[in-house]
Amino acid sequence: MVSHIPSQTQRQLNRKWPHGHPSLAPLMNVTPMRRSLATVGSLLVLLCLRVFTPVNGLVPVENDILFVILGALTAWIIQPAPYSVVGLLLLVTFWGLGLDPSLIFSGFSSNGFFFFFGVLLLSLIITGVDLHLAIADLVVSRIGNVWKLVLVTPFVLFLMTLPVPSATARSLALKPIFRSLIDSDTNAGIHVMLSLGAINRIGGRAYLSGGLAAILTVSVLDQYGYVLTWTDWLVHMWMPALLLVVLSTAAITLLYNDGVDALLDDSELVTDPNVDFDEPFFDRDRTIVVALLGFIIVAWIGSSFVGIPEFVPLLVLLSLAFFAPISVADERTLQGLNWDLLVFFGAALSLPPVLAETDIGEFLVQGVLGSILGPSLSFPAFLAGLLCILVFLRIVLIGATFVIIALPLVIQLAAATGHDPLIVTFVSLIAGSVVFFPIQTPATMVAFEGDYLTQRDTVLAGFAILVAMFITTYVSVYLYWPLL
Repeated sequence: MVSHIPSQTQRQLNRKWPHGHPSLAPLMNVTPMRRSLATVGSLLVLLCLRVFTPVNGLVPVENDILFVILGALTAWIIQPAPYSVVGLLLLVTFWGLGLDPSLIFSGFSSNGFFFFFGVLLLSLIITGVDLHLAIADLVVSRIGNVWKLVLVTPFVLFLMTLPVPSATARSLALKPIFRSLIDSDTNAGIHVMLSLGAINRIGGRAYLSGGLAAILTVSVLDQYGYVLTWTDWLVHMWMPALLLVVLSTAAITLLYNDGVDALLDDSELVTDPNVDFDEPFFDRDRTIVVALLGFIIVAWIGSSFVGIPEFVPLLVLLSLAFFAPISVADERTLQGLNWDLLVFFGAALSLPPVLAETDIGEFLVQGVLGSILGPSLSFPAFLAGLLCILVFLRIVLIGATFVIIALPLVIQLAAATGHDPLIVTFVSLIAGSVVFFPIQTPATMVAFEGDYLTQRDTVLAGFAILVAMFITTYVSVYLYWPLL
């Protein structure tokens, strides 16, 4: 039955941070007034550009639409208001500019929107019974060496991506455990926090249900006529994602290690009793959730062969969790849904159709990207140039805005230059794994909070993962994907 007692994870977090988690401290230091001023200033600059230097080749209304899109991106990055508010204002403005309502609100009726709703709900059910924490405790209890724990952590996170799609949730739940096991002034401490903050997100590329970026990607592809099932995604992305985790872990280990002798040390891990997980792994609720997750995976694989959208079996099976005798979820589970993120997701999925139906997308592809990555380039050179541009965009476009803006342009660019849009899309998703600064993702900020990491550590790790990303991309493009 659903417990009215706070989960083990929540009790630990409340005990550790009674006044709220401080992981967003760097952003919290920016006052609402400064955020508002930064937004107004950016919008004024965009307005001046719209008025005095309109884009040649676009009619006035398309210039207006481009200005509105850039303004929404600015607000999503600076965050003077909730994501959902900015997204709804964007759609209302589109309607005021005369765009077709069926085009404007198409994101809310897409398969991707309902699939994302189901994945969020599944994640809440799983974390509600502390399945993720039980898995982590099970792993820790069987490892008697600090460095063995450090090196196995990236792969535990990779496997946990399937039941817990949110990288931020994995970081928030596991960080208290690692803090109790490993000192902050050690290479092991730096390594394990970089695993939580930087490598952690890579696992989300392995599964279609692996998080916001993957679901956004497959939704955008669907809008351009490229349909990928859950099994298709798994076949194409699981191995490249795993390779990127292996290479990233090896690269960071070269930067932060205590030598081979540390791996042979038989001293046992000493845990903090305040964060011990003292409940049985397979209690009633967790057993039911594990079985439910297994049925969902089987249903996803089956639906891939019969053409049923993945969200259908997901929502049907999840609905069983709310009724007796299963009852591992209730109305409070629905209350825990991030409705702000859901509205943002629906609004974001409406941007690719708008870009496709106007000349804006063609202008950005042909006039901007096309001038750099023209059809005359060989594919290896095209690939290298694309990766460099995507890494730069990943620094500038924080969070999901990278996928929202970069992916539609990349798909159109691939089609215009004669390259396979699917392969270029997968490459873009791999390139989006590189993170240099804590502010780029919430999961990185969670790991950065405290005295384990410095800005230098995150930048060094970013360059290490950058090298691993280039190797993974070329291996996937020339050795792995041609076999499929």
